[in-house]
Amino acid sequence: MSFVLHAWAVLGLCLASICVVVEQATAAPVVWTGPTLTFSKASGADPLLPANQDRLTDDVQLTRNNTKGLLNAALDCDALGCTYSDNSPMGTEWATELQNPGTRIDATNWAALNFVDWEVAYGDQGVLQNNITSFPSVVHLIADDIYLNLQFSQWGATRGGSFTYERSTPVPEPTTLLMLLVGMLTLCCRRRVAVP
Repeated sequence: MSFVLHAWAVLGLCLASICVVVEQATAAPVVWTGPTLTFSKASGADPLLPANQDRLTDDVQLTRNNTKGLLNAALDCDALGCTYSDNSPMGTEWATELQNPGTRIDATNWAALNFVDWEVAYGDQGVLQNNITSFPSVVHLIADDIYLNLQFSQWGATRGGSFTYERSTPVPEPTTLLMLLVGMLTLCCRRRVAVP
């Protein structure tokens, strides 16, 4: 009986591993539709500190320095500070209604959206300050091929660099979780049977 349970445990863990490998091999875009998360950076807070960065992935960590727009701490910052450019936050592209009139702005609709740089998505420098809290966006994390919804609720004046937004989060793959659960449950059952 112990051998059978052990075999089931190994089979469950192997199936979970295979699911992960297959998911990575197919490499389809990932859409985050999980519960929303609110992120906020206070005025004057150091953008180099992890607490002031929304660490979405290893490649994208959104923050803002005290004089310019949105940055990706993973690519726009180094030990000496952060450098804002027209392509900041680097490694991302954005879609709002301004470039997609009449199109549903939602991460699940990513294939129908036109993506541009962050500033352009909100109307560029002249109107960005007024537009940023008015338009929901879909953000594409380019290196990770992830799409998510993001809505700014607060954007501080240029000095201080505060901002607040809500964004969608990842949803665990049910097949992978199910296979891991089967493997773990079988291991637990095996331990119970093995104990005299």
